[in-house]
Amino acid sequence: MSRLYYEGQGSGDRLYYEPWTPKNISRKAWEHTAKVFDSFSGTWQGSYVYVDAVGQVTDSHLSRLELRRTGRKWQQLNTYTWENGGERRFEFAGEFDDNGVLVFNTPRLVGKAWVSGQSVLLDWEYQTGITNANFERINMIGSNAAGQATRMRSWQLSESGTPKGHVLIHEVQISDKCCYDQ
Repeated sequence: MSRLYYEGQGSGDRLYYEPWTPKNISRKAWEHTAKVFDSFSGTWQGSYVYVDAVGQVTDSHLSRLELRRTGRKWQQLNTYTWENGGERRFEFAGEFDDNGVLVFNTPRLVGKAWVSGQSVLLDWEYQTGITNANFERINMIGSNAAGQATRMRSWQLSESGTPKGHVLIHEVQISDKCCYDQ
């Protein structure tokens, strides 16, 4: 059953129908989960800094992430760019299960994401054939001086039971639209 929802804070407010709701969580819990994930929708630019298990910087690059939730579906395109001109793109897709958890299984990684308070937590593995366990936390931290939404992310990386390091990510939302909206 579709439900009517109100979205926005100001001149961009709109009503829309939520085409799907999970079966195993309350409507209020799903509305909160959808609101948090929807706050991530759009285009984000930022930087990634990789540090090893003893805190030494091992890599860094710029990023552009394009994200969108439509009902139970999640779409994401990450583009990473290095100073030497290198570029890598990864597309991720997932679906929210009946508990309101985003589940993804792509050629690059498999995992799940869920809301805790105002944060999104992710538990995921690279599909490399090597045992690895990775954890991520995403926090919206407000707006910068230009009024753009900002967020911080951190990854904890491990491989074969050994800590491999952390990734520190800072991002700014440059648009509430993304490549999937065209």
